[in-house]
Amino acid sequence: MLIDFIQHFGSSFITALGFSVLYNIPRRTIVPAGFTGGVGWTVYFFLTTYLSTQGFLATIIASFCIAFASQIFARRLRAPVIVFTLPGLIPLVPGGMAYNMMRAFVEGETLLGFQFATNTFLTAGALALGLSINGAFFQLISSRNIFNRGSKYVP
Repeated sequence: MLIDFIQHFGSSFITALGFSVLYNIPRRTIVPAGFTGGVGWTVYFFLTTYLSTQGFLATIIASFCIAFASQIFARRLRAPVIVFTLPGLIPLVPGGMAYNMMRAFVEGETLLGFQFATNTFLTAGALALGLSINGAFFQLISSRNIFNRGSKYVP
């Protein structure tokens, strides 16, 4: 069991690390960006494999964890949140499902193609939903006084 977590964390860490280099993010943020990818995929793997959670809910929770870790790293390292979020989400992107969707449509299996399309768009929506929930959560617990903002609301 522990070996599974180490393997999945390591492979997703390397994937996120590679995309961090590809996106040319600052050097001091490459390892934390890889860490967010490793954490996100490991959470997804744990939820789907050991807790038998549906993929949609597991993707939302993993995306939330990625965004949460990204917020923490962004505040610690004084860098934009997107620097950590984008490489961290790469292991969760439904690329295989999108490929299978296009392949099914090309081969004339439209029903199977629509099934893959539904799963692809649900997964992409779950990624966006997890990020949105985290953004709202961090605005609520921000150190700013949320009740005395006046007319100048800037998140």
